[in-house]
Amino acid sequence: MRGLTQHYYAHSFRLAAEAGDPELSATALRGLAVQCVDLGYRAEAVQLGEACVEYGRHLDTPRAVAYYEATLANAAAQDDDRRMATKHLAMSETAIGKPAAAGADSWAAHYSPGRGPTNPA
Repeated sequence: MRGLTQHYYAHSFRLAAEAGDPELSATALRGLAVQCVDLGYRAEAVQLGEACVEYGRHLDTPRAVAYYEATLANAAAQDDDRRMATKHLAMSETAIGKPAAAGADSWAAHYSPGRGPTNPA
C-alpha cells in the first residue's frame, strides 16, 4: 500500500504543478514528506519538506504556510537537524499568528499547532 500511496501523492503533485496550483502542489509534497518520515527516509523527507515550503511560501493563507513550515520542521527534527527544525518551527509559529488576507480561501487553513504536521484532521 505504501507504494500505491506514494504513486498517488506523486501523481497529485504532477497534476497540481501542471495546473499551476501551488497549494495543492505543496499539499501533495507534504503527504510525501510525512510518508518518508513515517518510513524512516529522513533526508528525503527534508528535501520534500523544503519543496513543500517553497511551493507554499507565497500563499495568502498564513495557516496553510504554517502547515507546510511545520512539516519541514518535523522532517528536520527527525533528521536530527536541530537548527533547521528550530528555524522552520519559528517560521510556522510566525505564520500562524498572521491574519488571513481578505478573500483568501484555502482548505489547508484548517491547520492548528495542536494537530501537528503528522496528525491531520
